[in-house]
Amino acid sequence: MKKIKVLQINAGSKNYGGVSSLLFNLYKNINRDKYEFNFLTPNYSTYGMVENEIKKLGGKVFELKCTGPWFIKKIRIWTKLNDFLTKEKYDIIHINSGSYFFNLMVAIICKKNNIENVIVHSHNGFNRKKPIKNFIIKRFLFLLNNYCSL
Repeated sequence: MKKIKVLQINAGSKNYGGVSSLLFNLYKNINRDKYEFNFLTPNYSTYGMVENEIKKLGGKVFELKCTGPWFIKKIRIWTKLNDFLTKEKYDIIHINSGSYFFNLMVAIICKKNNIENVIVHSHNGFNRKKPIKNFIIKRFLFLLNNYCSL
């Protein structure tokens, strides 16, 4: 039986925190005969303290190492993630980030690479200072994805 390949993308910091912990706990307890989980971060991995255990369980951790000023960093993320998803084929992409812009950018790249099952998930993406921007980006996210929870 072919495994379902799932890529977990989160835009966290270098610190292992809530999102990384949740995703790692899911991975530890999921049926790894049925699902293959890999983890990707646009900068440096948040999974440093559990990376060896992820590898022992059969998963992989990818760091795109995109740094620089905001605009340059976004261009680097776009280029490297697009190249990555062109080469690596996934059945499901789960994006878990607090940034609506990052979520939208990754969702567009997934759509461009014909990835149909994209889950966008965020608990803290709403910026009270920019409600119009939030509204517009959120609508685009819902148009692009099978499942969006913001």
